[in-house]
Amino acid sequence: MVLETVGAETLRDIAAGCAELLGTCCTVYERDGRRSAGEFASEWYRLVDEASRARAGDAGPADSGGASGKSPWQEVCEQAVASEAAVDAEGIGGLRLYALPIRARGEVVGGIGLAYGSPPADPESLRQIAFALGVSPRRLEEAARAQQPCPERMIDLAKRVVGASAGLIGEAVARRLAEQEAESRARGLDARVRELECLHRISRLAEEHRDRLDVLLQAVVEMIPSAWRFPQEACARLRLADREFRTGGFRRTPWSLDAEVRVSGQVAGHLEVCYLRAVPAERSGAFLDSEVALVETIAAELGAVLERDQIRRDLLRNQARYRATFELAGVGIAHVGIDGRFLRVNRRFCQIVGYTRRELRKRTFQEITHPDDVQAGLAYVQRVLAGRISKYTRQKRYVRKNGSIAWVEMTVSAVRTETGEPEYLISVITDISARKQAEQQARQAQEELLRQRRHEMERVQEELAKARDELVRKTRLATIGQVLGSMAHDLRNPLGAARNAIYYLKRHFARDPE
Repeated sequence: MVLETVGAETLRDIAAGCAELLGTCCTVYERDGRRSAGEFASEWYRLVDEASRARAGDAGPADSGGASGKSPWQEVCEQAVASEAAVDAEGIGGLRLYALPIRARGEVVGGIGLAYGSPPADPESLRQIAFALGVSPRRLEEAARAQQPCPERMIDLAKRVVGASAGLIGEAVARRLAEQEAESRARGLDARVRELECLHRISRLAEEHRDRLDVLLQAVVEMIPSAWRFPQEACARLRLADREFRTGGFRRTPWSLDAEVRVSGQVAGHLEVCYLRAVPAERSGAFLDSEVALVETIAAELGAVLERDQIRRDLLRNQARYRATFELAGVGIAHVGIDGRFLRVNRRFCQIVGYTRRELRKRTFQEITHPDDVQAGLAYVQRVLAGRISKYTRQKRYVRKNGSIAWVEMTVSAVRTETGEPEYLISVITDISARKQAEQQARQAQEELLRQRRHEMERVQEELAKARDELVRKTRLATIGQVLGSMAHDLRNPLGAARNAIYYLKRHFARDPE
């Protein structure tokens, strides 16, 4: 972050200024331990640095990393970064290493280190250092003799300069971070503006072409590239199950985005956005994060458009079926306001009552109802509106436009709002005039049959009376004959008894002379 935001040249200038104060060296490290800059004002420190880095594998600014070992400069800077405080530690051959953390916007982003002190003067100590570092003793002795001693006041001054340099680097990093954030916000705002413009145009297109889905989808696809960073290089395609919409010159490339278009939770197609050639890459690839999110948003909006169109088509089909059912029903149907006025009526109801739709909309149901049936109908209506009953069925009479009577059987219920308030009444009316006429004819026929039966019964009863009188007369004559016969028999029977008695007496006296 330090090297990226401050720059290699600026870091070298800072490190060189600090190193020249004492004629030693100054190094700058990133927070992760990578070295960003290092400047040396003497051969002694350069030699020690090169040897220690070679042995430890310390990476320079252009390297991505080093070996597992660490140089003394790197170790002391890492200690300062970890502790977030100044570190003053002993180095090779009696040298001192001083390091400070670099802070930017309250966070430690790296460290800066300064070496100070004089090399040992005795040859034995120098030979030991040369052996430890793996360098030529002669070369090391020459460098040690050339190194100038560092006064204490200069060391203190150099430490203060290093502290000020750490502050300057931190401020530069903070400023650069702020600039990057501002640039990022600007790019984000620009992307957001393009996204909002894109979504606004989709909404406007959806409003303009709500009844022409194919025109709408093609217009949306052609508009999509303008919302991307490089609109001249962008192209788009919408693939649905049965058709496809694309911009001119569309082709699949390695730089593409793909989002599912879902309708009612099911995949209905795919939206693709491609760059026709390589463009400057972002962290997430050829596309900004906002563009990745935008293609998903547009796909979701297209899914909503398709779903709304499907709902609209279903609604139109349902409305067509409703109108067909309403108009072609074999019974009369009427929507009546709570004030009694006709709101909608079908053709069959007009046929029943003999009025046109326009005439009925100017009337109430009370005006065409037979006067004797009005009050009973109003009572039922009030019970339905009050919610005491859900519906009712009754027979009533309408007065047709020509003055004739139409008998009907009607079922009435209420349509209510979401709050439960009655909105209007639905009446289903069946013309029963023919049935009523048939019933009347049947009653008349029955009455005529009863009259004829009564007349026939009267005639039969009269004849029966005559027959009964004749029978009575004949019965009486027969009874008189029977009585006279019985009387004659009784008169004859006493003489026979006398003869029998005389007969028995004669026989008795003949057997007994006394």
